[in-house]
Amino acid sequence: MVLPKSAFGGPAAALRINAVSGFLSNAKAANGDLDPRMTTVSLARAGRLSGYARTFRGTLSRFESAIEAGGGLLVLGSDVDLFRDDRGAEGQLRRSVDDLRALVGKRLKGGATLVRGATFSPAKIGDAATGERFEIRIKGISIYITQVGFRHGDLVAAVFEERADPRNLDAKMISFARVLDGRIRRVLNGRVHTEPAWQG
Repeated sequence: MVLPKSAFGGPAAALRINAVSGFLSNAKAANGDLDPRMTTVSLARAGRLSGYARTFRGTLSRFESAIEAGGGLLVLGSDVDLFRDDRGAEGQLRRSVDDLRALVGKRLKGGATLVRGATFSPAKIGDAATGERFEIRIKGISIYITQVGFRHGDLVAAVFEERADPRNLDAKMISFARVLDGRIRRVLNGRVHTEPAWQG
């Protein structure tokens, strides 16, 4: 159900699929999340069953160049998580906003710090949606992340972009989220057959 690279347009062309893409068990999802409070147990209690992510990133030299220049695309992608029921999915979407507010100024996994965070309204996407933008700092480097998450029944989906500059991506992420929502609807209706993760 996640978006292929072609859905992100020209800026994604030079990126390659990230090794962390693929099926995400609760253990793998917890390990890869920056929130230090997220564990395999907490995800299971929240009703998460499994998930799938597809992310794209540039080479190490491209990453270093963007950081040195203070601007540029670092990572973008999408993910979809399946919950036991609609209530679990609704709770997860709500917690994502609460967690953003609670973790500002606090240490994250990997030695990073959440410097600041804000929310924005993406209007009508799926059954409910939220937009978030935040800055994390690690080893003196600031990374800016914008994402739009939404619920579709017992699914929670998100699109996101990480940059080396604080460019406003609200409208762009809202647009990608609508594309993802449409794709999810077509998959559920049997009109789209998803391709393996290693394809673009």
